[in-house]
Amino acid sequence: MTTTNQELTNLKTENAALIRQLKFCEEKYNSVNRIAGDTVIIADSKGFIMDWNVAAETMFGYDKEDILGKPLTIIIPDESKQRHDAAIERSRHTWEPGRIRRNLEYNGLHKNGAVFPIRLSLTCWTSNGDMYFTGIIRDVSQRKKTERELERLRHEYESFMRHELQNKITPIMGYAELLLQSFGADGDKEQKKYLNRICDSVEKTSQLIDKIKILQNFEHHSAELNLLPYDVINVVSSVMDDLAMTADSVQLVKEINTTKSHIMMDMNFLPGVFHNLIKNAIEHVAKLEDPQQKTVTVRMFNQDAQLIVTINNKGACIPPERLELFFEKFNSDPSKKGTGLGTSYAYLITQAHNGEICVNSNESDGTTVSLKFITTDPA
Repeated sequence: MTTTNQELTNLKTENAALIRQLKFCEEKYNSVNRIAGDTVIIADSKGFIMDWNVAAETMFGYDKEDILGKPLTIIIPDESKQRHDAAIERSRHTWEPGRIRRNLEYNGLHKNGAVFPIRLSLTCWTSNGDMYFTGIIRDVSQRKKTERELERLRHEYESFMRHELQNKITPIMGYAELLLQSFGADGDKEQKKYLNRICDSVEKTSQLIDKIKILQNFEHHSAELNLLPYDVINVVSSVMDDLAMTADSVQLVKEINTTKSHIMMDMNFLPGVFHNLIKNAIEHVAKLEDPQQKTVTVRMFNQDAQLIVTINNKGACIPPERLELFFEKFNSDPSKKGTGLGTSYAYLITQAHNGEICVNSNESDGTTVSLKFITTDPA
């Protein structure tokens, strides 16, 4: 009997210690949760809210006692609820506990009906075999507003500069052409040569301004495409035939392994993408001494319902710091010719055609640009 009483006493002592520890952890969690600047929400695997901090009350307008037990869809706009339900269902089966998904952008719904942009970081955890989700949310309305204003100012500045440049070079071209006409057939050949160079330079500058305008239109999603089904094999082959005439000692190799090569294409834009990328590859190997390296290989093949086009050259690999900027505007190597707009043009035009584009570069394989397009049936 004495042993049993002692065991009960020990058990009560242990339980009391556990209760104190649990209460301490709960108070510590609540103190952090109360002063946290970010919204913190905990939900179960069915999407019902289990915890809700003070910042969440401010962000969404619901008091904690009113929101607990309610579905998360109460703070999600109607247009996003289907996406939310699908994500919850998918997470039940595929998400690994402890994994964190950061910077997910959604829209939130306030109690008063206002919709606003949010950024979410989400993780899941398990307890007694049940899955729970913890989300940390920030209202990014001000950041989005600032981004829109910066984009507007950038667009105005670029439009102004483009307009001013065009205004400046137009009279230069006009005066140069008048001078050329005034020399006549017997004019000074040396002076005519320099005037022709001026005209060529002005023409190239004008073309550059036009290209910048096109890029701006695609950046702002204001470009209109005339999409029709075309065979990429024919388009790329034509581009390669044109470039082969000036490729000097660079060998152009074409490898085709596709049964479906038609995509929806605007012939005013996408052929220029292939031209820029293949031309860049040719220039990258043109000055190499090893003849085996002076090869540009273009491959076309199918993968699922997509057409893949890869453009590979065996030249020196691109350094990682430059590879990160490969598709940025004005990113050309200072030691080489070019404006650095070709790859940016390729990126924007490919995206506008619902395609994907990426680049890889390493010592063994050289540099490969890969493009993916959804195939379609011929007209």
